Amino acid sequence: VWRARFLFGATGYYDYDNPNRPHFPGEEDFPGPIIHPQHWPADLDCAGKRVAIIGSGATAVTILPALAAQGAQVTQVQRTPSYLMPMPSRDKTALWLRRRLPEGTAYRLARRWNLLRGRMLWLLCKRFPRTARGMIRKLNVKFLPEGFDVDRHFNPPYDPWRQRLCAVPDGDFFRAIRSGKANVVTGAIARLDEQGIVMEDGTRVDAEVIVSATGLNILVFGRMKTWLDGEALDPSGRYIFKGMMLDGVPNFGFSLGYAAASWTLKVDLICDQLVKLLAHMKATGQGVVTPRRPDAPMEARPAMDLESGYLRRGLGGAPKLGDHGPWAVGHVHAKDAAYLRAAPVDDPALEFAPLPKAAAQAAAAE
Repeated sequence: VWRARFLFGATGYYDYDNPNRPHFPGEEDFPGPIIHPQHWPADLDCAGKRVAIIGSGATAVTILPALAAQGAQVTQVQRTPSYLMPMPSRDKTALWLRRRLPEGTAYRLARRWNLLRGRMLWLLCKRFPRTARGMIRKLNVKFLPEGFDVDRHFNPPYDPWRQRLCAVPDGDFFRAIRSGKANVVTGAIARLDEQGIVMEDGTRVDAEVIVSATGLNILVFGRMKTWLDGEALDPSGRYIFKGMMLDGVPNFGFSLGYAAASWTLKVDLICDQLVKLLAHMKATGQGVVTPRRPDAPMEARPAMDLESGYLRRGLGGAPKLGDHGPWAVGHVHAKDAAYLRAAPVDDPALEFAPLPKAAAQAAAAE
């Protein structure tokens, strides 16, 4: 038993032990292994084998070139395409700056440049989706073999950034297709059989190994069973304060990062704010802090505003965001940084209290 006066849940939001693994009709007839990437066998050798990857997200896009490099003949089977963006694995701007400036200055400039670049891409996708779609398509055409059916296999039915963009390091996914070691099939799966996958349009994908790159499930607070004053705590009925605490729950923090930028950018800001809060409590002699939602009605919004399948499946059990003030989560790092660093630590929504007598006596005895 571990006892603490403040708990921080750095648990992420994915269930890695129980990933999303749908049942495919006829999979009992398939004689080869059907593998989810979260449970990859250490002794699996795909060299010289025909491998089908079911999925279109970042996992599938990452596994395909890796298996092709090992000598497998790989086919990605996707129901719906994703937006794929070739990205350099080495930051040329940062390297250029480091050769000419002191390391600390080069780091700060490179960081600001990457923040600006990511923000500009997000704004382009949100405000001018047709332009962004055309730009991504041109990049795909450039990296794919001549005559490849880009509009069938890389033309999602939704606008860019309604789901996450898949970054392709150095275009390795496209290189695998150009080499002839990989291919893409788009459509709905009818069933699996002894030879592999049968699509609804009658197309066959022969396979000896099938990889179910079908994503993960959402897991709130790492499957912790939580009680508050003897009653089970349901996070879905709570609002999130500043992306780091739950309304009505004392001395419990966590981190809610960005959906459309690096997750840790927001986590940095949240942890900085949380440390300041703890320092304030120590300086003022307070032992308990509890966010309190406003009495006026507040619109409930999802914790992450994307249309990705794993979020639609799992956010029902997650706490909600509000529509204003510290109950809303921003998406612009510069604005969030200015707000969180300038906002008073003792926010009006926070209720402070000294430690209960029994807890204070236990703390004094430590």
